[in-house]
Amino acid sequence: MDHRGHTRAEAEPPYEAAETPRHIALTIQEQERRHDEDLVEILAGAKRTKDLAKGIHTEVQSQNNMIDDIGREVTRATAEVEREEKKAAAVNKLRGKLWKLYLAIVLLTLSLIILSQLNFKVALLLSPLELNEVKDSSTKHSLQIRSTIALVMAKT
Repeated sequence: MDHRGHTRAEAEPPYEAAETPRHIALTIQEQERRHDEDLVEILAGAKRTKDLAKGIHTEVQSQNNMIDDIGREVTRATAEVEREEKKAAAVNKLRGKLWKLYLAIVLLTLSLIILSQLNFKVALLLSPLELNEVKDSSTKHSLQIRSTIALVMAKT
């Protein structure tokens, strides 16, 4: 059997019939007709292949666009993460300085409380004239404390 389902006996005419010129012409025409049918089938297959190739091309272009979009998003996200890392580093650096400021505030507050208590006790023991002199010196001390605070704040 050949590819069309014909047996060999059907496909090939008997020996006697093949000898006539008319039969040879018919055989050639039959072969040409079969070739034409084969060409039509090949053409149909080529068209299907072309359509499949176009579909694949369209799909690949679509996926390339998606990959490009993903690449842009990854680049943007990476830049955002780097920016946030820099902010976090700056916050951590400030935290390192922050405890120094809190310590300075606590120490200065304690100093002021102690000085105010000392001034109050001294005021009870001194006469009014001596008290005026102490007030003048405490004003000097408070100015010194303020300048010390300003220096500490400037260093941090």
